[in-house]
Amino acid sequence: MPKLYYRIEPKGSPLREAGAERRRREKVAILKRAALWLNEHDPDSFHEGCGDVSVALERFAEMIGLENVVATAGTTPKTGFHAWLEVDGVLFDPVAFVEGFKPGKYKKDPAVLSMLVCGLFFDEELERMKRDLIEGRELTVEAIVERAREILARGVEIPQSLFGFDDPDEERVVLRRGAQGALDLLRPLMSQQTLTLYRGLNLEDEDDLDVARLGVFWTWDEEGAVPYHGRKGHYFVLRAVVDANDVDWLHSAGLIALRGTEEMEARLKPGAPVYVETINGEPRGIWGAAEAAGARRSRKQYDECFVVVHLSSIDSYASYAGRDAAESLSAEIVMAARAASCVIAIDQGWDGRLGRQLLRDLNEVAAPIIFKHDEDTDGWEGFEQDFPALLHDLGVRRVVLGGLWREGCVSGVKDILEARGFQVSIDEEASGSESVWCE
Repeated sequence: MPKLYYRIEPKGSPLREAGAERRRREKVAILKRAALWLNEHDPDSFHEGCGDVSVALERFAEMIGLENVVATAGTTPKTGFHAWLEVDGVLFDPVAFVEGFKPGKYKKDPAVLSMLVCGLFFDEELERMKRDLIEGRELTVEAIVERAREILARGVEIPQSLFGFDDPDEERVVLRRGAQGALDLLRPLMSQQTLTLYRGLNLEDEDDLDVARLGVFWTWDEEGAVPYHGRKGHYFVLRAVVDANDVDWLHSAGLIALRGTEEMEARLKPGAPVYVETINGEPRGIWGAAEAAGARRSRKQYDECFVVVHLSSIDSYASYAGRDAAESLSAEIVMAARAASCVIAIDQGWDGRLGRQLLRDLNEVAAPIIFKHDEDTDGWEGFEQDFPALLHDLGVRRVVLGGLWREGCVSGVKDILEARGFQVSIDEEASGSESVWCE
């Protein structure tokens, strides 16, 4: 079985993204959560009202101070009349994002918008969404105490010296004291752009490290990076850099309130990109993802799988076709992954901004298996044996291919798999063409 990880050489601080592109992606991340909230609370209106969804999210963005978020509309081949958002001039389709379909090519006609708005979502509902999504993220003693109680109710292990009170009032006092201490510790960290975290693991060998499943529980303190539940193997300490936006601050504060400052636990959001700088002090430069404990992929059987060929080439595609075209292709890949029950990303592990973002987006919707293959250094002989073996292991019979390049590696992978009995098709909307070289 091939190793499901990849390595790159560290180049400075790869997570320190700034400027307009970073701000736009942060806006889109908030709008994605808002779209999911609307769908959860009123799925019928969401499904029927692309115009109302877009106008509601435009209004919501205005309420929370997000600028340059504009509802617009026009036509697409699949939906006919359709509405979407432009975020800093870049298209974001909230309905397609939530429902996982592909409208096709968007043709803008703002006059269509008035035809699609019925007023299904009201300001009162948007105010409630604001409280749930935005104000709920603010750390307060009361919010930390509430989260600590939720964690406690799940049977989390805590020092016996902290709890076990018969008097609820005494327990409340201790919880509030712990919450205030957690708040004092975390507030200075929340203002930073990137953060350094540590995690201890027991492994038979470093090659057993599955960076697609690094775990969500880390620590701010290297001395607290102890694998308490490890049973065998050797002790490895990972030092990693993460984006501050990928920390679950409230859960982290609740853990510190319960367990004190000895472990200084930090919880990451599942799927968050993690850049492992060192292992046991030795430079590594490995990109991976946080996944919950026990999330290692089981041998569940899948009949069909969506495969992204050479994910890292998305940055090369941007060099030829332009950034907008690359982002549109990334969106098509993510939509296809969202609709699939099994997703594998064949990746060279090259360091590139768009490649990192595409990996982040895929982790949000699919938590793909990462299959390392760099055609420039690995060749194809090993791939021809190992990749079909992985598909057989997963029970896959039909494969849908996307990625880069359609006339090159994507078609090459198709030929390899068809020669081994798989039914293979290429999703042309989710794959990039070499024709952009000549445009």
